Amino acid sequence: MKICHVTSAHSSNDERILEKECVSLAKNKQYQVFLVVKGNSFIKSDVTVVGVGEAPAGRVKRILSFSKKVVKKALELDADVYHLHDPELLQFVPLFKKKGKIVVFDQHENVAASIADKYYIPVFMRKTVTWAYTRYTNPKLQACDALVSVTPHIVEELQKIHDKVYMVTNYPRLRETQPEIPQNTDYHTVLFAGRVAPQWSHDTVIRAIHTIGDMKYELYGHDEDDYVNNVLSTLPGWQQTNYHGGVPFQEVQQALAKGGIAVALLKPNYNTDGMRGTIGVVKLFECMLAGLPVICTGFETWNKIIEGGHCGICIAPDDEKALIEALTYLRDHPAEARQMGENGRALVNSTYNWQTQEKVLYEMYAYLEERRQNGTK
Repeated sequence: MKICHVTSAHSSNDERILEKECVSLAKNKQYQVFLVVKGNSFIKSDVTVVGVGEAPAGRVKRILSFSKKVVKKALELDADVYHLHDPELLQFVPLFKKKGKIVVFDQHENVAASIADKYYIPVFMRKTVTWAYTRYTNPKLQACDALVSVTPHIVEELQKIHDKVYMVTNYPRLRETQPEIPQNTDYHTVLFAGRVAPQWSHDTVIRAIHTIGDMKYELYGHDEDDYVNNVLSTLPGWQQTNYHGGVPFQEVQQALAKGGIAVALLKPNYNTDGMRGTIGVVKLFECMLAGLPVICTGFETWNKIIEGGHCGICIAPDDEKALIEALTYLRDHPAEARQMGENGRALVNSTYNWQTQEKVLYEMYAYLEERRQNGTK
């Protein structure tokens, strides 16, 4: 079976699309796996990546013109299954179906709910835009052969319109070898790797370490909307912050392996379903796999994992006092902090890892192969 993953928005080395889904599928030698994406062409672990050049800078041009270029190239491959990853690609579902193709849509985020947070859409128009988006996309989703998402509340929403919805979440891949958790870890170091944006409460972290005094913040990730210069660098505590910018994933892994305290103070938003939370945030599980105790938002789902597994502390994301208390406690109780890190790693090794999700992916593709063989498209 020939499989083609298609994205007009993500990068060619996207962890979920390439490193997890495509590489996992390519391990089945009965599958030919392609990925059509912006950038250059290359081959990675038996996945043929077909680059279509750089995407235009503007969102509108990407949606209206670049997506057509990506789909045109994808159709030239004449695959059996097309696995789509971006909302703008839903407009092409009727075209794929007309050509007799099997289509999967992979919904990484709750797109309809996200409209309420789009600064470029006037507030008075957001309900109308949400209604129009849902009315337009639901028939496209219903026409797909299967749908995929990353967390329970989005899967539940999709199940209202389709009877074949699979949850394939973003747990980390297990490494062949895992570095030992350092015996004498210095819990004066706080780490974060991900989006450097207001939704991750970096300002609260920086103010907290300033109050504590003898802690430092190792911050990794791309700056969004000049948040570092406009906000973070003006705060007391910035002198205790080492901002590394966006670095390769391997460097992040090396930084996490040195040990410390991980923070993941995500504010409730459309992708968390309020305080219910999402399990699609891979950084939480990457930190657990690295053996770090985690201080994170007390979402319902995260609380069950983190405090239920005794691998960290849950607080409100903007509660500076609670953060100071949590950081100070872990700093002053290194044996317990290390035990939390060991507990977290054990949980990821047993449950919250990509290998468990790979099985769901294989199950879905076995269903799609059956549909193909039966001529049901």
